[in-house]
Amino acid sequence: MAGENIRNDELEIPLGMPQH
Repeated sequence: MAGENIRNDELEIPLGMPQH
């Protein structure tokens, strides 16, 4: 899960959509 590396939770973004 690459989403775990990024704090997507704070951005309210699903782990399936890596938005840099």
